[in-house]
Amino acid sequence: MMGGMVPERAQDSLARRLTRSELNRLAARRRCHRVLEGRILIYRDHIPYGAMLVVAGSVDLEWGGGMRHARSIKLFAPVVIGEEHLRQRRAFPLTVRAGAGVRACHLD
Repeated sequence: MMGGMVPERAQDSLARRLTRSELNRLAARRRCHRVLEGRILIYRDHIPYGAMLVVAGSVDLEWGGGMRHARSIKLFAPVVIGEEHLRQRRAFPLTVRAGAGVRACHLD
């Protein structure tokens, strides 16, 4: 990530927008839960145990050094996060923090 920005190509591998039919297919037979605002869903520089399917609300993808220099991108549901990193067993480069009204499912 150069200059504190997340390149467009990287954004595509970090999170993927979903159509309504993809959301329904992925959420079927899964238990989605409300997540408290501010809760960490995926920790930066860790290999995720699963991808996160966000079915409602928003999440912040955060990077940078410390709270004063942190940068973020807000993503709104429906979106799946960490799918490529889980599949390739790579560390996720950003912190994913729950925003307001998040309902999410863990995909393994």
